[in-house]
Amino acid sequence: MTPVPDPSTDPTQNPTHNPTARTLFRLAYGSCTDTGRVRRANEDSMGAGTDICVVSDGLGGHNAGDIASAIAVATIIKGADGGIPTPEALGALVQQANRDIYNSSAANPSQRGMATTVTALAVLPGPTPRVMVANVGDSRTSLYRTGDFIRISKDHSLVQDMIDRGEIDPDTAWRHPEGNVLTRAVGIEPMVEVDVFVLDVMPRDRFLLCSDGLIDEVSEEDTAEILWRHTDPQECAEALVARANENGGSDNITVIVADVVPVPAN
Repeated sequence: MTPVPDPSTDPTQNPTHNPTARTLFRLAYGSCTDTGRVRRANEDSMGAGTDICVVSDGLGGHNAGDIASAIAVATIIKGADGGIPTPEALGALVQQANRDIYNSSAANPSQRGMATTVTALAVLPGPTPRVMVANVGDSRTSLYRTGDFIRISKDHSLVQDMIDRGEIDPDTAWRHPEGNVLTRAVGIEPMVEVDVFVLDVMPRDRFLLCSDGLIDEVSEEDTAEILWRHTDPQECAEALVARANENGGSDNITVIVADVVPVPAN
């Protein structure tokens, strides 16, 4: 697992740092998933529990992608029952999902080589309103705050590596022909490197978790506009999936919209 960024010293990893925030909060969810207009089956999975939500996208071209994504979500949601005390604990849950998928793949020939992406958002207990984000692969968690659309997770993909090396411009990376080539996934090896981020939150922050079926069909500008226009998280999730299908629906599409809702202190 990669070291958890220190939110007080790394604003690029924590663009929402606000050390004075003390408002208690909960997450209000809306979700939607769809096979899309091209694929025959939906290999995405999603789930939400108390103060956690997860999106997982089974790798196309691998055996049993739907099983891999379902195992990942079930393992993380079950492990989060009762809360996740630390960022390290969230990363450990993703590692457990990796082991579960890897072991199941080794034991079942029909599942050999199965793998998935994972992106998860969870409440971090403590006096300061904060969340944790864990990520492996190219499913994303982003934040919409007062008109700003901020990508929190970082894709583990060939295209992202090309951007990091300065070989292509980020503005031209959308719909790149090699955009679906991953450099990291859950279940391929006995261990996987997990990125974990910690962010302070404020009331009315809105988080978006999604598979690449949304990313590949809907631009960030259009996504931000839909996040702004639909105040209800369920309506917003459905609108995002509908737009991806309108734009082609070339892959499975899965979306969770999670709103930060203040809860008055007793």
